[in-house]
Amino acid sequence: MAAIVSNIQLSVHRAGWRGPPVRSCDVSLRSVRNLHTPTAGSRGTAGAAAPAADRSDLDPLAPLLAAVATGLNDELRGATEAAAGVVATGPALLVCALQRPGAATHELARAVGLSRSGAVRALDRLEEVGLVQRRDAPDHRSSLVWLSSAGVEAALSVLDTRQRIASEVLACLPPSDRSGLLRALELLAAELSGRGGGDALCRLCDVDGCGSSCPRSDGQ
Repeated sequence: MAAIVSNIQLSVHRAGWRGPPVRSCDVSLRSVRNLHTPTAGSRGTAGAAAPAADRSDLDPLAPLLAAVATGLNDELRGATEAAAGVVATGPALLVCALQRPGAATHELARAVGLSRSGAVRALDRLEEVGLVQRRDAPDHRSSLVWLSSAGVEAALSVLDTRQRIASEVLACLPPSDRSGLLRALELLAAELSGRGGGDALCRLCDVDGCGSSCPRSDGQ
């Protein structure tokens, strides 16, 4: 969110604003829209400001939820990539392979939300750095995937890092707020799973630690 406000402040400066410094509480979609609306005397075609959209029916929780999800995802992604020493879907593939020893490539692809060809390329990169080993399936139509000892250590490091960061974020909550948040998160996770998240929603989970909170109906 701070980065968004910073970018807006920069846009205001470039637009020639001479008023007081713009604070985060001053920023609105209406004011940002006006920065990009040509006016008489400005370069480009002069025109009237576009009518503001009616946003009165928007849920005020939505932007906050999206901002929290974005910030947490950014922090988790950077930390888990650093813990595993690989980027993009690498950490998720390692965790899924840890929990599915000998899984076929297409099974791991489904678990992390990749196409089969995308999973093959990602596994190629993991194999190149010595984190996974592949063998032909009995039908020779797919490969079966196991982690090397280094891959096991990398996957466990990803799980530990993910748990640590999530716990650090939750530490700001007083105990009285935690039970309500737990129920809210269970409902949100179930909603996302029902929207097609499926296995991919749990691709970085420690399945032994979820218990009854797991959004998947099979609890795995």
